[in-house]
Amino acid sequence: MTVFRHDDSTSPLARGKNFRTKDKERRLLCLLLGLFAAFLFIFPTRLKTIDDQLKSWELQSSDIRMRLRSPRKVDPKIIIVGITDVEHFLHGAGIYSREAYFALLQILASLKARAVIFDILFEYPQSFDSTIAFKMQEIPSYLSYKFIKSEMPFDELEKDIAQMDAGTLSEWEASLTSDTINTHLMNAIEAMDQLGSDFSEAEKNRAYDKTENIDRNINRLKFQISRLSRMYLDEKYGLPEPLDPDIPIPEEQFVILPAPLLLLAARGLGFINIIKEKEDVVRRVPLFIRYKNKIYPHLDLVFLCDYYGVKPCDLNIEFGKYVSFYPTKNHTGTKRIPIDDSGNILINFRQNKDTIVHNSYSLHQALHYGRYGDLYPTRIKPEDFQDAIVIVGDMSPGGADVEPIPLSPAFPMVGVHASLIDMVLKDDYVKQPGAFCEIALTLAVGIIMGLLFIFLEYRPASIISLAFLIIYLGFSILLSGYFSLFIPMVRPAGTLALSYIFLIFYILGIKERERRKVKNIFLKSVSPRIGEEILRHYDNEAIWGVKKEITILYVDIRGFTSLSEILGARELVDFLDSYYDAVSEIIFQYDGVVNKFIGDAVLAIFGAPLEIPDAPCKALCAALDIQAAMKILNVNPHLKRHELKVAVGIGISTGEAVVGTVGRKKIRIEYTALGDSVNVAERLQGKAGPGEILLNKESYDKIQSEKRPELSQKNIHFIPLEPMLLKGKENPVQAYKVEY
Repeated sequence: MTVFRHDDSTSPLARGKNFRTKDKERRLLCLLLGLFAAFLFIFPTRLKTIDDQLKSWELQSSDIRMRLRSPRKVDPKIIIVGITDVEHFLHGAGIYSREAYFALLQILASLKARAVIFDILFEYPQSFDSTIAFKMQEIPSYLSYKFIKSEMPFDELEKDIAQMDAGTLSEWEASLTSDTINTHLMNAIEAMDQLGSDFSEAEKNRAYDKTENIDRNINRLKFQISRLSRMYLDEKYGLPEPLDPDIPIPEEQFVILPAPLLLLAARGLGFINIIKEKEDVVRRVPLFIRYKNKIYPHLDLVFLCDYYGVKPCDLNIEFGKYVSFYPTKNHTGTKRIPIDDSGNILINFRQNKDTIVHNSYSLHQALHYGRYGDLYPTRIKPEDFQDAIVIVGDMSPGGADVEPIPLSPAFPMVGVHASLIDMVLKDDYVKQPGAFCEIALTLAVGIIMGLLFIFLEYRPASIISLAFLIIYLGFSILLSGYFSLFIPMVRPAGTLALSYIFLIFYILGIKERERRKVKNIFLKSVSPRIGEEILRHYDNEAIWGVKKEITILYVDIRGFTSLSEILGARELVDFLDSYYDAVSEIIFQYDGVVNKFIGDAVLAIFGAPLEIPDAPCKALCAALDIQAAMKILNVNPHLKRHELKVAVGIGISTGEAVVGTVGRKKIRIEYTALGDSVNVAERLQGKAGPGEILLNKESYDKIQSEKRPELSQKNIHFIPLEPMLLKGKENPVQAYKVEY
């Protein structure tokens, strides 16, 4: 009989070289997968559609974080006077003629308000303009104008006038200076009033030949006043364009200005255009708009310049960074207002349409207070309006000046002015890390995910990944709530999710491949229970190669050579099948591993790959049951027909051995044990007679120390034998014979 042996010095065990993914390769691949997920979110910046979508999601995530913050009231000295449907019903004529605004200015002047900002376009001249202009001298008033995308169409008469006067007008405009524009504009307004009186008189007298000429002169003056008004705006508020022509400042083609008398009387003028994002949400306000080769400041910026005692021309504008200036009043130190590449400011909304009412009053309430004072119950308190910044605008729920913002689907744009001014006064800006920080965060998340799956199993790594995501989201919400710092969320969170998908599929793929290999090696040589345990712990080092103490059971049929000569080939195979089945079932019953069949011999391992604390006892119990099973095998019809009986000799050895997988990947891989204890078990079974069980001293000592009750019930005894010299051993081996 050929015996399977290995020399320990040449064993390739304890490395698991054929089954486990190499650590270096696995670590590198995990790290690369994490980085690959990060790059997928970073490099789409080259693909505009994907990049725009990611930016849109980022904005929406910022909206959610804004909504999760606790509302914070604006400065109580910023007051909104709103015009709603009620005001149009009760004071419609006064609003149209602007008498209501005159009354409001009177009231605010008596309450000693600091300034009035009108978020209303006073486009056409009205009868109360001169009275309002006079009252505007008592209280600083800031008027709005609006840019539009296309040129306003001229009627035929204006086209004729423009063509007729083109040369003369150009010479006349060139002759004007900043000091004379106001004078010319006032003279034109007075001439317009006179022509209006002449026209009425001519119509009254039915002097139609005069009315036609007066009407033509009126249109000439309208055209002249329009040009002078734009020149006034250009001289007073036009700022030079930046040197870099590629700066994407919003550009408009036409401007709608206030009525000329109000234009001249206003303390400041500014546009009120807004920007809607892709989702039709107002998040930003343009602080500058390009118009006819100059840039013009927003209404709120004009007011803030006046509030801090600086001129718009003194602003230091760095697109993509900030607008900075050094205030001469109401502040110490340099003031910096952050803007993006286009000159837009991101509004740090702190209140929605429900909370804005705390600082707002209706026009009717103000007019009612002006008429009756404290005679009737009123919300208006004089001390609230003293030194207050009053913003007047439309607050009709269904009005044209209501747009969605991050905090509300319908928010009056007059509230945007309040939010912007409050934000600048408190230096409570939205803080956003730059693109470099976003890339660094995204890469860091990818690296962290790779490291998690390098050093942890996929289950704890999955739990930590989920915890990491929750912590990151929670941390970003806290930062936005307490510090108005909106760290990037979409790209880092997306990287975390995508890298997790990559890594989990990679790891599970490896594990499934290794599980299949484990099944191929073990599941036919162990019991189902042990097989399931091995599959659950297949990544344990002990399975793939380790030196440990095990117990070897070696079974061999006595007289097998003569038996094989008597039985026919088919009979011999049938008998061996029955013999292997019986022996294997018994070994499985005691949690052993059938390592190999060697001719008529069976080699079994106890205590590997899974640890069995009582391995020698189980090996002995298996040996006793095998000897008992031989009596049943002897009734095999093939043996009975030839009047044959078989018996086995069994050797049991306990000691250290190297256990693990050996073989060539493309030919055969098997799990085996190598070491002196394997050779001792084989030599002891060679010394055992038919029906005998021999074991070495280590096995005997272990069995005696454990004193298993099942062995006591079997009424067995151990007979010490004379120390025997075994082949390959220099010193004699103490062995024991089991009497049963």
